[in-house]
Amino acid sequence: MKTEDKDLLSYPLVIILAATSFLVAAQRQFLLVSPPKLREINIQQIRSGTAALNVLFSRPMKVESVRKHSKIHPEFPHQWLGKGKQLRLLLNSDRLIRQPLRLEIGGVDHRGIKLQQHDLWWDPRPYLLAVALLPDGEQLQMRRFDGSWVPLSPVFSKIRQLEPLGNGRGVAFVSIDKEWRQKVWLRGLIPSSLSSIRSHLNSPRLGHLHLLTPEPQVYALLSSNQHGELLVQVGADDPGSTRVWLQDEKGQKSNLDLKGTATGQMSLIPDGSGLVMPSSNGLELVPLLQDEIRNSSQILPGDRNLQSFCSGSGRAVVTNVLPDFQESIELLIPGMAPKQLWNGDDSIVMAASCDNQGEHILIGLRKYEARFIDEIILIDSDGNTLRRRLLTPWSLRRDSRFDYDPIGDQFLITLLHENSNVPITALIRANDLEITILDKEAEAVRWLPAAADLKVP
Repeated sequence: MKTEDKDLLSYPLVIILAATSFLVAAQRQFLLVSPPKLREINIQQIRSGTAALNVLFSRPMKVESVRKHSKIHPEFPHQWLGKGKQLRLLLNSDRLIRQPLRLEIGGVDHRGIKLQQHDLWWDPRPYLLAVALLPDGEQLQMRRFDGSWVPLSPVFSKIRQLEPLGNGRGVAFVSIDKEWRQKVWLRGLIPSSLSSIRSHLNSPRLGHLHLLTPEPQVYALLSSNQHGELLVQVGADDPGSTRVWLQDEKGQKSNLDLKGTATGQMSLIPDGSGLVMPSSNGLELVPLLQDEIRNSSQILPGDRNLQSFCSGSGRAVVTNVLPDFQESIELLIPGMAPKQLWNGDDSIVMAASCDNQGEHILIGLRKYEARFIDEIILIDSDGNTLRRRLLTPWSLRRDSRFDYDPIGDQFLITLLHENSNVPITALIRANDLEITILDKEAEAVRWLPAAADLKVP
């Protein structure tokens, strides 16, 4: 082949290489001048404030610019935290949120290029779940914001326990038949508390109803954390039938090989770092990483019972039975010895809970003065009494539980009227202990947190 022919054959290769280099250079130039984009927003459950969103951008953003060019309607005190592509919007407000919020998200990236403004709708309010009392049994139901109720389960003879998933995407419960055999169920829920269109905000849609324990159990205990993981403790008639497993947010199960024996219900720590296990030695803090479980538990000795986690601060409220058999209320603060807030004298602690920060603690007490008298007391983290009120003509139940809602700054509970043995749903306002009775007879009530993941096209 002649030299001239070889040169002619090399021309297409040169053209291809030149075209490729041009396209790469053009692509780089396009990326340099293309505006940043909003990629994804999701509701963050693990937070220190009233409510929070995680916001993902396509490029690192100047957080000062995002603060300046983003707004909330109606206005609420808030912060923009983080750096780079991932920022967090944190609400910090003593005002109650009674309606969906409209968000305007704007700002510039580190190149100074402006983000196209996005308008979004966010409803951070939780949904009320109840084990409703019906003529033919009990049923799990969810209350919409318009006051209507949606069935989440069939009607069972009895529903013993109610445990919303901490990520807002389901609720677990225990059904009991007439022979007192127990089964664990999980109702999946599809939330929609974020949208670019207000009318698309809606109560969660029903997902699948899963039976987690096909074989009947003698007992079943449940706990969830804010990642949506579910801890299940079950036991049947056969010796050695006790099982403990953790089901993650994707439905994958992993058996837990725990050192020692639990003497009661175990509780997952809200941030997912571990669990609290009552034992004959006291309360044990057990990490969830399998290779750490056997070797690194911490023990808080004494006759203590966990009452509530203060989910935004790492704090917890416990009761402690003293040597004279009186009960005290203690606040557990990471890295510190238990802090006694209240000494019960002759009162029985019926329930205790705290707000997200662990700054306010609500206590339900029972005294006997010719007859039982129940009262509620609001104290601060130093043990100072802020409010107190008698519950008469209402009373607390033996298995009472206060469930705190940071959005409405209120506690959820079931109460009994002195003229009735049927429990009814009630809300206790945290700032003044005002009680609102809801027209709903229920064996148990809990809050389901708002949730949503919104991908922006």
